[in-house]
Amino acid sequence: PVTRVYNWINTDVFHPYENVMKSDFGLDDNKFTIICSGASWHSNDVKGQDLLKLAESIEDDMQILLVGKAEEEIRHEKIVKAGFTNNTETLAKMYSISDAYVHFSTADTFGKVIAEAMACGVPAVVYNTTACPELVSEGCGAAVELHNIEQLKKELKIIKDNGKDFYYTQCKNRVSSSFNYEKNVAQTLEIYKNLI
Repeated sequence: PVTRVYNWINTDVFHPYENVMKSDFGLDDNKFTIICSGASWHSNDVKGQDLLKLAESIEDDMQILLVGKAEEEIRHEKIVKAGFTNNTETLAKMYSISDAYVHFSTADTFGKVIAEAMACGVPAVVYNTTACPELVSEGCGAAVELHNIEQLKKELKIIKDNGKDFYYTQCKNRVSSSFNYEKNVAQTLEIYKNLI
């Protein structure tokens, strides 16, 4: 038998943090903030190239917070590099001050960072490939065609116009109902018990 059990999100850590400012991370408090998270970013990588294309095309009242190790060539006036962090609370705070999450990956079995951002009340825009669009259910963001930066930009504009609060509850509900730690661990344990 084949059983699907989603990964789970630790909502004790990944939840909206109050009293955190964009300026705490070197950002402009008044600009719409897009967060992108990945282990590493390279200019010769499609993910890095798409990031730079997005930075080049977004409006002046938007900025990108880039999480992960980024090579020197990944640079733009609208990108603020946060560097790599293994501190989950710091990452959750970065999500919390952001207005949208963009996921440039083209192949994911789950895309945990997407769900982590949503747990912090942040809508996500992902590529319509592999598991990514399955996470972003209605009211939690959008899925766009692979490498379609114009479509990505349009979806970000919709999120900006609607405001983060428009998506906040739906994003949190999606995580609590589908990516719940206790429920999904119990499902996993039940599979093992049945096998034994």
